[in-house]
Amino acid sequence: MAFLTDEEKGNLTIERMIFHIVGPDVEEPQILDEIAPPEHTDFFVGRIRIALGGNLFEFKERSPTEATLKRILADPAVFAESSSEMARDFHSRHITSASNGVFFLFQIRAGQQTTLFALIKYDIDDVVHYKIEARSDGHNKAKLQRLNENFVKKPEAMQKVALIRFDDGVGKIAVRDRSQRDGISDYFAQFLYAKRVNNVDDMSGKLAEAFKETFRKHREDLPESVRRNGMERIFDALRSEPTFDPENLEPLVNAAFGPLPEGSPIRKTLGRSLDRAGLSEESFTVNANAVPRPRKRQIRTNEGVQIIFDQEASGHTISRTPMDGGGEQITITTSGVTVDDAEPDDSRRRR
Repeated sequence: MAFLTDEEKGNLTIERMIFHIVGPDVEEPQILDEIAPPEHTDFFVGRIRIALGGNLFEFKERSPTEATLKRILADPAVFAESSSEMARDFHSRHITSASNGVFFLFQIRAGQQTTLFALIKYDIDDVVHYKIEARSDGHNKAKLQRLNENFVKKPEAMQKVALIRFDDGVGKIAVRDRSQRDGISDYFAQFLYAKRVNNVDDMSGKLAEAFKETFRKHREDLPESVRRNGMERIFDALRSEPTFDPENLEPLVNAAFGPLPEGSPIRKTLGRSLDRAGLSEESFTVNANAVPRPRKRQIRTNEGVQIIFDQEASGHTISRTPMDGGGEQITITTSGVTVDDAEPDDSRRRR
């Protein structure tokens, strides 16, 4: 299930905002006053909307950050004071390689019923601003000015984002961490005092099932080169332990199904399968041990012969020899036949 519904995503309104200066170059965070009423909300809503769809976390028991946010919900008067407490805590956990920036706290309305908090570590950049001046001779002149400590639109400027909602008092967190896209950095996890909701092993298994389900549904829509060993392609792709990123599915899709056009029914089926599995907004590194290769293998020939055997039998029980013209000679060596019987017709078994 998505962290926010489409309706909630389309109706984000910043109600309160404040930020404080943090980073390795300042001994203590510089505490600032609340920006009231909120300013440039369209800019910041746009940045927050881009950050939606992070990895799902939940607070651990006795999380200080959770307690602080609940205190704000219970008493709006402590918003600024509580934000400074969180900024100091966040700043104290900064590692030396972290960049300078600001710690934002936003209180956001998502539709009529939902209140969110956004905790964002936002990098500040130097930019060169230009202004065009018209000259009396009809020419235009550009004037440049270097501006320090700016918030820029690029998503990479938001180094760490945690969106928090409380449903019946239970906190849910969507996390995006630029330094660890498939999880969360240690110090940010410690600051939130949170743990991941979905187990990586479970997600790896669900990812394999989503791809297998898609292949089974669209086997006949795929090229012959993919049809003949589609399951093998899926397992090879996942057992290489790639990073699954729903915003960059192309490497996995190409490895499993080959190139697919935009709008392909196969893409749509895969998207629905990932959504049902709860993976449409999660990023993680696939664990190969959670995607074991099937023990059985099957061969089907143009003549209607089907052979199902243990993978370990390949080579000594089942041998395959290429023949002229593209055919194969398949030899089965056995210590004895245990079943040699008529097989009911497929059409009758389906009745």
